[in-house]
Formats: sequence, structure tokens, C-alpha cells
Amino acid sequence: MSLNLNSHSQVRGLSGSRRYEASFHARSFWTPSSYANREHRSKCQKNLSRSEKWNFFDMPADCSLFRLIDRQMTTELRRSGHDHPEGSLLPSNVRRARATFAHQDLFVVGMIVIRYHAASKLAKFYRLWVEPAARKSGIGRALMNVAERHVVKRGGRIIEFDTGLDLAPAVALYRSLGYDETPLPELNQNSLLFRKSLVQR
Repeated sequence: MSLNLNSHSQVRGLSGSRRYEASFHARSFWTPSSYANREHRSKCQKNLSRSEKWNFFDMPADCSLFRLIDRQMTTELRRSGHDHPEGSLLPSNVRRARATFAHQDLFVVGMIVIRYHAASKLAKFYRLWVEPAARKSGIGRALMNVAERHVVKRGGRIIEFDTGLDLAPAVALYRSLGYDETPLPELNQNSLLFRKSLVQR
């Protein structure tokens, strides 16, 4: 599946303190697995191991790029028999959330979605996705760290989310990052609530 937006669209967001703005035409952003050309796919997968090549940009989650990735993510989970991704992402949540994307050249290799509640100093995490060809390369951890830093810069104190116990690689990542977990039997027998204080960061 190609991750492409409408022709002459623009991506705008923040990369650290530097404003990110890139104009691109249709079919500009791709995932490695979307390449039919074996040579191109092999080259991209080889480069994914070079973490210093990753770049990040953020933008409102209510965008075409998020919707394309979200559909791909949901399809992957259903095919593998897993539960829905992290959190219940209602339309109202999407409109108020920010999505951070990891990319390498023109390949989108990861995404995380966060919604920050200023009044409660609480951030809700809704999605973490890594391109299948790029998994186990550290991109998921890097996205989580970027998201946590963004929350802290906005004055956030706590980040939390729920996810399925059957998503073993994701659960292992969250535990390794210091998130405390609590079962959520009222939601689903396989659901866990993950929560972390960011005050000391």
C-alpha cells in the first residue's frame, strides 16, 4: 500500500523548535512494503537500520496521512487476529490530537498520535505504528521518546493509554520505557492501562 496524499498537498508541522514545511506531489511519501520494485524495496530496508537518518515532523492528526496509516494499521491487526490499536480514537479525539511521523527520505516509517489535555496536564496516547519492514529497528522507541518530550515541553505531567495484552511486542516496549500497567477488565479481559509520570523528565 502506498502512503500518498492528494496532488499539490502540503505537510506542515514542528520538528523540535524548527518549523517543518515540505511541498510534495501525489505518491511522494511511501512505505517500504509498498514498493513493487525489489531493488528499491531492498535499498530502503537496508537504510532503515541507520537510525541517524530518521527525521520527525508533527501535524494535526486530522490529516490524510494519518487516515491512510490508520487504515493500514487496522487492517494489519484484523488480519493477525489482534484487538484494536491503543485507545478509542473517536472523531472528536482526532480533531484535537497531534500526529508525529518518522520518515527516512520520502519513506514514512512510523507514527504516534497524542492528545494533550492542558487543564489536567494529562496526555492521551492513541496510536503507535511502525512500517512492518522497519520493526525491531528502534523507531517505535524513538517515537515514544519524541512524544514524551513534546508533552513535557507543553507542561504535561502524565501520559496514559490502554492497549491489548495480546500485542506482545508493543506491551514489552511500554514496560521497558517505565510505564506502569493496570488491568482493565471493565473494558476487555485482555486490556491494560499504561500510565507514566513525566514530572522528573
